Amino acid sequence: MRVWRALLWKEGREELPKVLVGLGLCAVVVALRQNAEFNEEFARDFGAWITISILVCGGVLGMGLVAKESSKGTLSFLLGKPLSAEEVLLPKYVVGAVALLVLVAGAWGTVYVDLEGLASRGFSIYSGSGVWYPSVKRLAEEVGYVNMLLVSLTPGLIAYSVIFASSTVADHPLKGAALGTLLLIVLVPSADNVLKYFPALKPFFSFNPGISFRGTVVRIVEDPWGYLVRMGATAAVMAAGVAVSIALLRRFRGISIGWKPIVIGWLALIAFITAMDMTSGPRPPRPGPLSVLTPEEGAYLDLAVVGDRGYMATEGGLAVVDLRDPTKPELLAAVEEPQWSMSRVAVVDSLVYLLGRRKGLPADSLGIAVFSVGSPVRPVFKGYRIIGDDIEKFGGWDRCGEGLILSGRWGDKLGIVSFALDAEGLPARADELVVEELPEGYKDDFRGWWEHKLSMHVHNERIWVGYRDGFLAVDARNLGALQETVRVEMGDYNSEYDLHKSRPITREGDTLYVQRYWPGNLVAFDITDPNRPREIEYWFFSANNTIKIIDDWVYSAAENGLFVDRLTDYHAHEYMGYWQVPDELRSSSSISHNWKRLHLVRGHFYTLIGRSLMVFSPEQIKGGRP
Repeated sequence: MRVWRALLWKEGREELPKVLVGLGLCAVVVALRQNAEFNEEFARDFGAWITISILVCGGVLGMGLVAKESSKGTLSFLLGKPLSAEEVLLPKYVVGAVALLVLVAGAWGTVYVDLEGLASRGFSIYSGSGVWYPSVKRLAEEVGYVNMLLVSLTPGLIAYSVIFASSTVADHPLKGAALGTLLLIVLVPSADNVLKYFPALKPFFSFNPGISFRGTVVRIVEDPWGYLVRMGATAAVMAAGVAVSIALLRRFRGISIGWKPIVIGWLALIAFITAMDMTSGPRPPRPGPLSVLTPEEGAYLDLAVVGDRGYMATEGGLAVVDLRDPTKPELLAAVEEPQWSMSRVAVVDSLVYLLGRRKGLPADSLGIAVFSVGSPVRPVFKGYRIIGDDIEKFGGWDRCGEGLILSGRWGDKLGIVSFALDAEGLPARADELVVEELPEGYKDDFRGWWEHKLSMHVHNERIWVGYRDGFLAVDARNLGALQETVRVEMGDYNSEYDLHKSRPITREGDTLYVQRYWPGNLVAFDITDPNRPREIEYWFFSANNTIKIIDDWVYSAAENGLFVDRLTDYHAHEYMGYWQVPDELRSSSSISHNWKRLHLVRGHFYTLIGRSLMVFSPEQIKGGRP
C-alpha cells in the first residue's frame, strides 16, 4: 500500500501541470463568454468543441504516462525494484483517468457556470437548412451537469485507454499517440459494423451524444438500461486497455516499436482508403418523381383525393386532375374565383369545399367556397359561407362523416370546429371543441406563433388530435355535439424541443402513431378500443409532419423529396433512401406548406412539393437503396 501511495503521488505530481493548463484554458473560456459575440459562437458550437477537447485530452494524457518513462529509463528502474507490471501501470492509469475526469468537469463547467448565457440559442433562431435549433439552455438544465459529464466522458476514456496501451510499447510519447490513433481509426468503424447486428444497442453508443446530436443524450439519460450499457461498455474497454497494457509490458519489457512500422501502418491505411475511393463506382442517381404536374402560373397548395380524381386548391380556385395514369396525371379542369385566396381543400361526395379568405369587406374574411364537381371537367361555383372573423389561424381541413372539420386557433384557444351541411350542401358552423388554452401573453412571444399548433388525423367519424402535451380522440358522429372520449398525455421530456411545433400523428389499421417530442420517438398505440389507447412500441425516429406508414415502412414528405425508412426491431429504424426532387421544382417557401398531405392511389404516392403535384413509385425504393 505504501508503494501504491508513493506511485500515485509521483504520477499525480507529474500530471498536475497538464491539468492546471487545461483548467486555465477553461477559466479563459469562462472569461471570454462575457463578450456577447464570443458567447453567441460558444452557444452555437460548444457541444462539438467539448467533444473534440475530450478526445484530445484523452490522447495527450495517454500517450506520455508510460512512453516518457520508457525513454528516460525510469520504467526499467521501477520494474527492477522489483515491482510487478501491475504495480507500475495501475497507478499511472488511475491518475491519467482521474486527470481526464477533472478536465472534462472543467470543460462542462464552462457551460454550466452561465446557463443564462445560452438562452440566446433558442427558438428565435431558424437555420437555413430548415431546422430549429433546440433550446440548449433547457437541454443542459434538464440533462444535468453530472449526466452530461459522464455521458460525454466515455469516448475520451476509450481514446485514453487505447493510446495508453499503445504507449507501453513506445519509447516516445508521439509514437504512442501515432500508434494509438491508428488503432482508433481502425477499431471505431469495426465496432460500428459490429453494432449493426445489435440495433438495440447502437443508439446508446453515439460517439458525440452532446448538444449537437438532438435527442441522443436524452435517450441515454432517460433509459437506465441504456445508461448502464454505455457505462458498462466503457468500463469493459478500460479494463481491456489495462489488461493489454500489462500483457504488452510483460511480453516486450525493454523493447519498443520503431517509427518504421508505424509509418508503414499509416501509409497502408491511407492506401486502403484511397483504393476504396478509387474502386468504388459512382453512386447511382437517386430516383426522382415518376411524373410531375406544374401549373402555368401560381402553385398547387393542397390536395384531396377521392377515387381516381385529385382536387387541388390553387391560389385563386380549384384544379381537378385525373390520376388513373400515374405516369401522366391529366389536368381535367381549372377554375378561378378572383375574389378568393384559397388554402385548403376537402371533398364530400360531389362537392368540393375550399377554405380560404374572401377579398373585400370585412377584410379578408375566412370562408368556405363550394364547387360542384358532378362533371369533373366542368366544376361549377355553387356558393360560399363566411365562417367568422374569430378564427385567426387554421391548420387541418378535412371531411368528417357527412360534414367538415377544421383545426385552428381562435382567441386564446386551440381547438377544432365542425361544420354541418344543409340541404344545398352549403356548410354551417355546428360546434367547437377546445383542445387547449394558450398562456397569457403568448402573442408577445415569437415562439407562440410557431409552437402552438394542432395536428389532426380524421378516420370516418373519429378525430385524433395531436397537441402540445399529448393527443386526444373526438367522437364526431354528431357534428353538432363533438365529444372528447379520451386524452393521453405523452409525458415528454421537454415538449419545447419539437422541430415542427405540432405533434405528428397518423394511423394504420388499429395502430395510431404519435410523435413523442423529446427525445424524438415515434410511438405506436393499439386503438382496437379507441377509447383506451395502449402504448405497444416505440422507435428512435423523428417523424416529419407529413408521414404515411404502411407495413412498417414510413414515407415522409419534405421540400426536397420523399424520404423512406423502415421500422425494425429493438426500437430502431433503417434508412432506405429517398426520391429526390430536382432543384428547379423545389420551393424556397416550403416551410409554410409543411401541412401538405400524402396520398396512396393505385400503389403510387401523390403529394405536393414546391408548386407541383408529384407522383412517386414505392418500388423504386423497395427494390434497392438509391
